[in-house]
Order: sequence, then C-alpha cells, then structure tokens
Amino acid sequence: MSEPITMRFETLERSFDLVGYWWFDGSWCAAVTKDDEGYRIRVLMSRTVRGADTTDKYDYFEIAPDGIVRKSPRGYARDYNKLRITGLDEAVAKYAQAGEIA
Repeated sequence: MSEPITMRFETLERSFDLVGYWWFDGSWCAAVTKDDEGYRIRVLMSRTVRGADTTDKYDYFEIAPDGIVRKSPRGYARDYNKLRITGLDEAVAKYAQAGEIA
C-alpha cells in the first residue's frame, strides 16, 4: 500500500474559513481541536443573509491521530479523504485562544 499524499495544514486553512464558537456556559470551543480520537476542524460552509438575519452552516473535518482525513465536509471527500494533514498540533495551539467568529 502506498503512502497517502501529504498536505500542510496551512493549505487547508487557506481553502476554508475555520470557525470556533462559544458554548452557552461561556466556554470556548476552538475551530481546531484534538482528543484521543484525533482532530476536528470546524469550517464555515455557507452564509445566508436576509435582511437583519444571518444563517451560517458548518461542517467538520475528522482526522485520525496520525493525520489521515477520515471525514471531510460534504462535497469534498474526493479532494481530502485519505490525505495526511501535517502541522495539526501547531494548528491546535494557534486556534486555542478565543477569537473573532467569522
């Protein structure tokens, strides 16, 4: 079996708007997170503005601890599934602090 194609996190970051959010209890959930199952990256998929109302839709990348993309946002599987993303630990640190929401 051949090695998966490798992509730097910065390439993915340039292609999507990564968005964190605040929980109702006031805690911050970063756009890039890590746990025992791997990494999750929350991306803005669409924004609809109608008058004063704005509706956003989000999706996620789910990435194994070794950087292999397990799940990508709807419509992007052909481009991203089975790739290895590098630089994810640095991305977790970069997005850990609460910031502006897109």
